[in-house]
Amino acid sequence: MQTMKKTEHELLVRRLQRMDDAEYWAAFERYYSESPREFLVTLLRGMGERDPLSSDVFRSLAASFSDIDRQKTAERLIDLYDEPSSLLSLLHLLGYNEPASLIPILITHQGKPSAFLLLRALRYVEEDRELLMRVARFLLRRGDAVAFNLASVMRLSFNLDSLRGTFSLRLEPWQLDKMENDWNFFSQQMLF
Repeated sequence: MQTMKKTEHELLVRRLQRMDDAEYWAAFERYYSESPREFLVTLLRGMGERDPLSSDVFRSLAASFSDIDRQKTAERLIDLYDEPSSLLSLLHLLGYNEPASLIPILITHQGKPSAFLLLRALRYVEEDRELLMRVARFLLRRGDAVAFNLASVMRLSFNLDSLRGTFSLRLEPWQLDKMENDWNFFSQQMLF
């Protein structure tokens, strides 16, 4: 098989975006089976707004993804979802089943669903104070409003008193549990 040039990949992305769902998933299966390394990113770029969770082709292929394929797919698709339950379904389909395995994927994304799932995953590693501080500092360096507010919630939820910053998000102790367990409440509090 001959390797495609960059311009050919760009043309393929455009063609994939114009296909109906059945054609797209058939092409996804064919190209991915031919050469996952060459075509995965192109196929993901051509996906557009299609929901991979509704595709039997995607579900069956995801089981055979390499670690790198899983990571590329998660990074490319994570922002498609504005509900944590759908995002978590995608991540579980990609093999991120342990809460600790979700942290490296979720920490880099700015969306509220990612922040909500990250806060919940951190509860499972709350004994690792060093990890919690590294995550909180990373969020502060990232600097977007969601990250900064999440670092503030972490400071209160995990008693990270040594975390320095000027935090504008004010929560009462009773609200902290709701932040971890009630998506609607979390989403409202994270408005800025």
